[in-house]
Amino acid sequence: MPLDGSPLVLYVPLHVDDGLAITNSSPLYQWFIKMLKRRLLIIDMGLCEKFLNLLIIHDRAKRRAWLSFHVYIAELLEEWNLANCKAAITPFPSKHLDLQPAPPNAVPDVSDADLIPKYQRLVGCLLYLAITTRPDISYYAMWLGQHNT
Repeated sequence: MPLDGSPLVLYVPLHVDDGLAITNSSPLYQWFIKMLKRRLLIIDMGLCEKFLNLLIIHDRAKRRAWLSFHVYIAELLEEWNLANCKAAITPFPSKHLDLQPAPPNAVPDVSDADLIPKYQRLVGCLLYLAITTRPDISYYAMWLGQHNT
């Protein structure tokens, strides 16, 4: 039991072959890893600093943690040639919600056949950000998703 008598806590988020164990008890963590190693080939990489492109910054002395996708967002902006774009205020004014179809060859370095899957991937990335650390963009990510075809 934790020293203050509070209940033991163990969270285990998993994604394919990546997992994370979050607990309030070091002995519980050690036991959990030991039990997993009996059945699975696992590698304990110690204190987590990055999980599924999510940076985790710890301040153990103050018992605080911050979650950040700033590197992932910068990579997305670079991929879409938006690294030097100007920041926009949110929420968007309603006049921007009338999305018109793009003309052919609107993105010259991407063929028209590849544009739909690339757009869908971008929308998926924005939805991932929206449900993890950026709820402020969730409405717009969902709205963009309505235009996947």
